[in-house]
Amino acid sequence: MKHENKWQVQGDPTEGALLTTAGKCHIDEEDVKKTFERIREIPFDSCKRYMTVVVKSDNCIRAYCKGAFGAVIDKCSMIYEDGEERLLTKADKERIISIRDDMTGEALRVLTFAYKNLKCEKDDINNNFTFLGLAAMEDSPRLEVKNSIKKCHNAGIKVVMITGDNKDTASTIGKQLGLLNGGLIVSGAELEDMNDEELDSKISNIEVFARTSPEQKLRIVKAFKRFGYVVAMTGDGVNDAPAIKEASIGIAMGNNGSDVAKDAADITLVDDNFSTIVRAIEEGRAVSNNIKNTTKYLLAGSLGEIIAIGACSLVTGMLPLIPIQILWTNVICETILGASLAVEPSSENVMDYPPLEKNSPLIGKELSSKIIKRGIGIGLTSAVVFEGYNILGFGVQKARTMAFSNLILTQLVNVHDCRNNKKIMNNRYMTYATISSAVLLGAIIYLPFIGSIFGTVPLGIVDVGILLASTSCSRI
Repeated sequence: MKHENKWQVQGDPTEGALLTTAGKCHIDEEDVKKTFERIREIPFDSCKRYMTVVVKSDNCIRAYCKGAFGAVIDKCSMIYEDGEERLLTKADKERIISIRDDMTGEALRVLTFAYKNLKCEKDDINNNFTFLGLAAMEDSPRLEVKNSIKKCHNAGIKVVMITGDNKDTASTIGKQLGLLNGGLIVSGAELEDMNDEELDSKISNIEVFARTSPEQKLRIVKAFKRFGYVVAMTGDGVNDAPAIKEASIGIAMGNNGSDVAKDAADITLVDDNFSTIVRAIEEGRAVSNNIKNTTKYLLAGSLGEIIAIGACSLVTGMLPLIPIQILWTNVICETILGASLAVEPSSENVMDYPPLEKNSPLIGKELSSKIIKRGIGIGLTSAVVFEGYNILGFGVQKARTMAFSNLILTQLVNVHDCRNNKKIMNNRYMTYATISSAVLLGAIIYLPFIGSIFGTVPLGIVDVGILLASTSCSRI
């Protein structure tokens, strides 16, 4: 299709590449259609790996076949060379195989072409074809895919290529992408000879599957699941649908994918880009981290309040905070600051550690320990400054102002300590939330008409120094 003076392929890219080649050889598609009437077609079959059409012209009836090299060359007994047909010899086959190997060694996809003259439409079209030639095409992976695969490896994600290309092509592409790093390459024929026990024993070491059928793709997915992997399967064709359906997460291509593949999938990519999957994993990990960090922050702060109120009540029977101060602490800490932590951007090292176990708890032992330690730090420092100021005779109002200020300041420090990405200004929302919270605290302490509502009194330089020291001590 021509769009804005540029030709664009609509449909299968392989067919588009062949039509482009024909155009460059001055073969007009419309002239071919007028000359040859298509009277019969055997569609491409992933098991046979070739397709055949029977066409009729004024002079003859002919079958044309194209497909995988091994499948088509086995149907040939003749070769077309120098304008005439002759017997296909062993030397011819060796020469053709050598040319094919050179092409696949350069990561080119190779199609093989043959024809057969028929006496009538119903003649046998399974053998005795005449070899015509090979067509090689480059299906270059996108530049960003190599970096995305590297990210997956760093993140402990195993990337496996399942392709219809032959072993040599698959091997070259795998090495170019950094996907093949000393692992195994298994062809469909080799896979067919393995039973499930043999496949299970090798599955963790296999990095590339070549020349696979739909049934084998399904079997591969099941083998990975038996091994304990969470399997994400991508595909675009009808033949991929069973494996996509069986996978833990089925992913279909939105642009070139078939409707069957999309229906079977859990996710459909609108840009057909592998890197989009990796970016989605990064985003998912960032969301998971933010949930954990927000939980850590909120629970530590709440525990600190409970410890401060409980300790002071047990020691002197006096509350370190009045209700409006508790309410304000929760508004500032749980709403403004907590929300800023929930929208924390992804850190640069989010793909540099292995995935969590499937049954790992949201709050594990390590996280629980950090929550308890920080909660104790926040609670004890708040209780100490309250009791200290009471004992020294500064009055309960100033003691409560100190405890209230300590709770807010320790939470300001706590929210930054809970971040994964410690870069300054990386989260502008958190920066604004921190500054506004500090300004509001200052207004509550130093503006008389607001201080009268919250029961606070102004603090001096020495008091501020003590608060800074107690806030630092809360980070145990």
